[in-house]
Amino acid sequence: MMKHSFLLYAAAGLMIAGAASATTLTVYNEDEYGTAPITSILDASGHSLQNGSAMLGYLQDSTWSFDLVDGKIEWSKNSTPAGQLSYSQMAEIRQSFTTSLSAVSPEYPGAITNGGQFSLSGTLASGLEGKPIVLLINNDDSPGEFSMFTFRNVDTGELAKYPGVVGNDMTFFFGSQADAITEGYEWYAIPLFNDNFNLVPEPATATLSLLGLAALMMRRRR
Repeated sequence: MMKHSFLLYAAAGLMIAGAASATTLTVYNEDEYGTAPITSILDASGHSLQNGSAMLGYLQDSTWSFDLVDGKIEWSKNSTPAGQLSYSQMAEIRQSFTTSLSAVSPEYPGAITNGGQFSLSGTLASGLEGKPIVLLINNDDSPGEFSMFTFRNVDTGELAKYPGVVGNDMTFFFGSQADAITEGYEWYAIPLFNDNFNLVPEPATATLSLLGLAALMMRRRR
C-alpha cells in the first residue's frame, strides 16, 4: 500500500473538476512522512536542482523509439547506443517529447523547488495506449540542462507504458531500484542518458567547467 496517500487527493480533485472518466498519472519523490529515501534531481554539477520542472509525456514514433526488450532508447536514423549519444542527438530527442497530460493538478504541477524534490499529477490524454511513459526534467535556470527517465516494474523488469483502460491510474515513485524494493514500490526510475540522476549539461557549460578546473589546478601548481 502506498504511504503517500496525500497525492491521491490530487487525482480526486482532477476527477471532480470535470474529467468524469479519466486516467490519472502521478510521479513524485517527496515523502510526506520523511521515512522513505529521497532521490533528488541533480543539476549537471551534481547539486540538488533548485528551480526546475517535471513533465510526463512520450516520444514521437517518427524519429525516436524504445527497444522494449532491453529498455533502451533507439534512434531510427542509426543504432547509436543511448550511452554514446551526442548532446545534439539528446537535444533532438527532447524536441520529439510530447506531453501526455490533458490537465495538471494545480497543487502538484511538477515544479522542482525544494532541493530537487517534486510532485506531479494529472489526467491522461487519450490515444496513448502502449507507448512507453517518459519523464522529462528541465533546469529552468539553465535551459540547456535536462534529462529523461522512464520506469521499470520491480518484479518483471518491463517498461511502464500508458494504460488502455480508462481509470487505470498509475503512481510512480522517483527513485532507484534498490529503494523501490526496500520500500515496496511497484516502479523505479531509469535515467535514459546517464547512469545517475544528474541532468545532462550543454556543451558550453561542460567546457566552462573544465576550463575552471584547469585554471584551479594551474593556480595550485604555482
